[in-house]
Amino acid sequence: SSSSLSSSSSSSLSSSSSSLSSSSLSSSSSSLSSSGQGAGEVSRSSLWLRAMGDAPVITQTRPYAFGVTNPVNVKLPQEGDLHRSNELISVLRALNLYETAAGNLQRERVLNELNRIVVDWVVEVGMEQGLDEQEARQAGGKIFTFGSYRLGVVTPGSDIDTLCVTPRHVSRDAFFKILYAKLQQDARVSKLTPVPDAYTPVLKFSFDGVEIDLLFARLPLPVIPSSWNSLENDLVLRHVDEKTARSVNGSRVADLILKLVPNKETFKVTLRFVKHWAKARGIYSNVLGYLGGVSWAILVARCCQLYPNFAPSQLVHRFFTVYSIWNWRNSPVLLCRIKEHSADGLANFKVWNPKVNLQDRHHLLPIITPAFPSMNSTHNVSLSTKRVITEEFANAKRIFDIWDKKKEISWTEALHLVLKPLDFTSFKHFLELQVFAQNETVHRKWLGWVESKVRFLEPGWECASSMLVALNFAQQPCVIDLRPAAG
Repeated sequence: SSSSLSSSSSSSLSSSSSSLSSSSLSSSSSSLSSSGQGAGEVSRSSLWLRAMGDAPVITQTRPYAFGVTNPVNVKLPQEGDLHRSNELISVLRALNLYETAAGNLQRERVLNELNRIVVDWVVEVGMEQGLDEQEARQAGGKIFTFGSYRLGVVTPGSDIDTLCVTPRHVSRDAFFKILYAKLQQDARVSKLTPVPDAYTPVLKFSFDGVEIDLLFARLPLPVIPSSWNSLENDLVLRHVDEKTARSVNGSRVADLILKLVPNKETFKVTLRFVKHWAKARGIYSNVLGYLGGVSWAILVARCCQLYPNFAPSQLVHRFFTVYSIWNWRNSPVLLCRIKEHSADGLANFKVWNPKVNLQDRHHLLPIITPAFPSMNSTHNVSLSTKRVITEEFANAKRIFDIWDKKKEISWTEALHLVLKPLDFTSFKHFLELQVFAQNETVHRKWLGWVESKVRFLEPGWECASSMLVALNFAQQPCVIDLRPAAG
């Protein structure tokens, strides 16, 4: 699950940006001058090779502000590109991929109320530990968001990924016991499920109909200022444990992705399309060895860096062209340079480095998070799932190429063909896993555990049958009551 954004950020395009025009794009884009448009004259083959990070494409008098290489093409979109972008947005709206105004207001209300509950809980814990009421209230505590909501691409019914940041006197044990009990007593909270032993510990619940994933991070500070709007400063990680660092970095990564794209609105439209495509094609799942929300966001952001002035219609086409031929063996996807820290309290963090770490060297589809400590967001990808992902890139590219070169189909028809859900009738063999439990609460926990282990079956299948395996998992499980009938 991936969904989140601070309440000040809108998850749907505002009325002023739901229709694209050349003036709006040029004014809000990367402000690269048209004098650099000579890049568009370079042959197509050399452009793609250089997009892999092997060489800069454009020589400029100043450094390019976005990415680890110069852009491939800085041409501005034509009117046809803008018209097709508006058609793209219409298709996304028809698929109900934009949250309603009422839905956005409800999410903001829930986040504000959840923040109030967290602040009150921090005060209670502080007073129990001997702080007077004024000190306890000044200590603060705050909710941050990340994932799809923070990136501005939340959809109706999706959850909100949230992070509870507290001062040093509040423990993780208090989070899973005292705050859990507080939420359990709230009539607005349902489906409350603690997962304290997860790789990143989390509380899952529904608050007034909005699904919430709540992570916890205790910082070694006496006070968490209410004025904090971001955790971007690396120093917030000083002397924290790895679980805390992983929790905090969800928010830090989302903030940096938004900071590292030339045009946030074109990024959001493109990401909305790509996420829906990945879900429709059955390759949106980190736990099954495909790509999760963060990985897809980084891929889209990198494409935006390479084509900073392109309209969404151009970007969705170029996205599949770029990644269908990406040199995964030698070129990890990076939004910025990987940072190392020697400062006290930061030097012990492991940073992705294939030159030093043997395990990193064997990653098959490296997509690196931009926030320190940088890590590979796709470490679960296997040979089979990589093959499936790259085949899906190629299939989508093929459809867009038919539209672009042969004009045999319209732009809207091409979009619908690319977004066509995976047809399971094309497969000859299936292995179905049925997950049973005695009640819905147990079933949620058991289902999550089974789903997290499915990918470990795959290497055995490959060795036994010399075949490639595609993994998928039902997202709407059926809960069956197994209790014996009365009498």
